Amino acid sequence: MKMPRGGRLFLATCLGSLFVLVLYFQSITKPEPGVKTGSRPGKSRRSPLQTLYNGDQQLELLAAQRSLQGRRELLEQACLSHTRKRRVLSPEDLKHLIVDDKHSLIYCYVPKVACTNWKRVLMVLTSDGRYTDPLAIPANEAHVAGNLRTLSEFSVPEINQRLRSYLKFIFVREPFERLVSAYRNKFTRSYNTAFHKRYGTKIIRPAPSKP
Repeated sequence: MKMPRGGRLFLATCLGSLFVLVLYFQSITKPEPGVKTGSRPGKSRRSPLQTLYNGDQQLELLAAQRSLQGRRELLEQACLSHTRKRRVLSPEDLKHLIVDDKHSLIYCYVPKVACTNWKRVLMVLTSDGRYTDPLAIPANEAHVAGNLRTLSEFSVPEINQRLRSYLKFIFVREPFERLVSAYRNKFTRSYNTAFHKRYGTKIIRPAPSKP
């Protein structure tokens, strides 16, 4: 039996449409290059958030946490070994604790451990717009008494309240690096004449001869 021309055309159209649909479904289900077929996507398809929270990042974060924890424990052991007995802190002790009431921060500064730059940062944070760029603040101005409030300026109840509720932080440095940094800054710079006269003359003074 011979199929009419219109029927052949209709059948060809149906078969063509079916072929196009098969190709379409194959294209949308076929894995893209660099993408694994499992539930875990390949590296080339990871979003920034996926990259941030992948296993490698977690391992690096854990390693950094372990390193910081080890440093905290070493610092605590060193402090305990040099503290023979507990005593009440004096106002002189509290002068090294800078207070930022606006952001609830207490910074214990240690000379030659980036304290100048941290004081500059705190001056910007507490200045209400007077300072905007930490690097634009002269180094000597960062150490002027009165530019930053210290814990020694508060009453005992105010001190206790801040110690309980504020975020407290300190930075330490490898001792010999700190020593070399102090020497370079205080004795190799031409503008530190006060240190040259007060300490430098004693350093270069010949030792007394033995009888």
